[in-house]
Amino acid sequence: MNQVVQVKPKGVMGKSASIYRIIFSIVFNLAFVIAVAIVLGADDGSCDKPIRRYLIIWVVVNGARIPIFVLAWTPQINRNIRDTLVCVIFVPGECFNFTLMIVGSVWEFTSDSCYDEFYNGWAMTLAVLIFEYVKIGLACLVVCGVRVFTGGSFLELFKKG
Repeated sequence: MNQVVQVKPKGVMGKSASIYRIIFSIVFNLAFVIAVAIVLGADDGSCDKPIRRYLIIWVVVNGARIPIFVLAWTPQINRNIRDTLVCVIFVPGECFNFTLMIVGSVWEFTSDSCYDEFYNGWAMTLAVLIFEYVKIGLACLVVCGVRVFTGGSFLELFKKG
C-alpha cells in the first residue's frame, strides 16, 4: 500500500524555543530591572551627571517591555499580533535603548565624581551598559549566524508550516 504522508515543514523555532525565550526574558530582564530598582531605592546619592535619571528611565522602559515581550512570544498568540507588537514596540524600544546606551556611556565614562559620590549608581550603570552591549552583540551574532549557516533570512526561522 502506497500511502503518501504529507509532512508540513515547521520552523526551526518550536514551542519549546518560545518557552525558553519567555523564561530568558523573565529571569534575566526582570531580575536585572528589580536589581536596578533596589539600588535606586536603597541609595539616594547623586553626582554631577544625571545617572540616577538614566537608571530610572532604563527601569521604566525595560520594566514596561517585559509583559509585552512575554505576551508577544507566547506560542498561542496570533502571528499578526506578534508582528505588530514587534514593529510597534520592540523595534522603537531597541532604538531608544541604543540611544540611551550611548548617552549612558558618555555619562558613565566622562565623570570622575560619580565613582566617589554615587558608587552604587555608577556600578549599576556600568552593569546596565555591559548588559546592553552584550545584548546587542548577541543579537548581531544570532542574525549573522542564521544568515551564514542557513543561507536564509532570520524571519524564515519563525515561519509556521
